[in-house]
Amino acid sequence: MNLIIGNRRSSPVTKSGTYQLMLSSDVMISLIYCCYSSEMTRNIISFHGLFRQGFRCSFNYLNVSILVYKNGVFIFEALPCNGV
Repeated sequence: MNLIIGNRRSSPVTKSGTYQLMLSSDVMISLIYCCYSSEMTRNIISFHGLFRQGFRCSFNYLNVSILVYKNGVFIFEALPCNGV
């Protein structure tokens, strides 16, 4: 399996599975169907992947961030980093 990254280059997946993500708020979420490629320089979470797991996203246009909720409860805010 390969991932297509931002510059349209193909990057091979070297690991896949479930990843336990511990947030700074001490909330842990399990991300299923994760793919890892050592060639990628940043971690990326798919909106569609979160949606399939029951998460909902909304946009905060004041600080250009993404708010993520599950079952109506705020989980985390994703802020842009270096334009991404």
